[in-house]
Amino acid sequence: MPELSPALATVRVSSTDYDEAAADRDRLQDALADAAMRELTEGGDVVILTAREEDLTARITRVRDRAERWEADVARLTDSLREVAASSYMSGAGTDPLRELDTQGFDDRAKADVAVDSLATRQSAELETARRGAERNREAEARAVAVRDEVRTGISEARRARDAAAADKARLAVELVEATKAAEDQSRLATVDGAGFPLVVLDAYWKAAEAMRLFAPTCGIPWWALAGIGRVESGHGTHAGAEVRADGSLTKRIIGIPLTGFGGTAAIGDSDGGLVDGDPTVDRAAGPMQFIPTTWVRWGRDGDGNGTRDIQNIYDAALAAAAYLCASGPLTDDAGLQRAYFSYNHSLEYVADVLDGAKRYALQVQI
Repeated sequence: MPELSPALATVRVSSTDYDEAAADRDRLQDALADAAMRELTEGGDVVILTAREEDLTARITRVRDRAERWEADVARLTDSLREVAASSYMSGAGTDPLRELDTQGFDDRAKADVAVDSLATRQSAELETARRGAERNREAEARAVAVRDEVRTGISEARRARDAAAADKARLAVELVEATKAAEDQSRLATVDGAGFPLVVLDAYWKAAEAMRLFAPTCGIPWWALAGIGRVESGHGTHAGAEVRADGSLTKRIIGIPLTGFGGTAAIGDSDGGLVDGDPTVDRAAGPMQFIPTTWVRWGRDGDGNGTRDIQNIYDAALAAAAYLCASGPLTDDAGLQRAYFSYNHSLEYVADVLDGAKRYALQVQI
């Protein structure tokens, strides 16, 4: 199926099926954007909380080290006080009956007791300070650990939310591709505002005109010049209940009346054995642009790029019509268009009808 021309992206179309498909596509686009934002937000929270966890871990290490140092001081001072107490006990204390006999020795022991008491008092104060320092740091450690536990819980929750958002994003991306394709398929069949025919038909006319810019640069055929012919020849591929599919093919073959020479028709005998028009007795015009078999043999083109030339495909038929019309000369003014239309059908009434319809399309459809 040929891709729609980017130039037609802004053309307004409408149909119930397209509106529903477009609404589904838009809903998925919004949901995908929301999932992407949630993934980004939760991922940012993971980064922030992880940094917070690292800071708290470093703080816990610091206060724990300080607490351990204070606790080491407590242990050291406790041992020292035990030694002081033991020394005091061993040296004796209180009234000594030999004091009168050894006054100097007793004074020395008294001085030693005072020194021991002073050391014990100082070390007791240091021990109390060490204990308070150890308690403060252990309390700070406990608070930091509690906060870190909360942060770790937050990290786990943020990671789960981030991963869920990422999974939603991946799922929605797949669904959006499918919905976008469905909307595009429906847009092909939706009616072009102001034209009354599907977007796929406009795409065929547009691409045929664009192709002639390469194949016949001086021609200058506009898309609406082809639309004028398509309207008159087959109602843009809808003659006798036919419809144009999304790929440009028709739901049923369009075959014109037998060209027997009666009823104002030309008399044209069979030229193709019924291969093109399905009639082995006489020729008939066929397809959405109504080519007779001999004309198709010469001017038939592969407009959809699938490697075949199908007279019943709007892309192939439109490009063939463009090539045929451009053979008559430049189509940049009314005179050129009238000359080309007359070569298509030798009827002034036909020329006037086609040109009038073509110009209305040019005014009503903005591209």
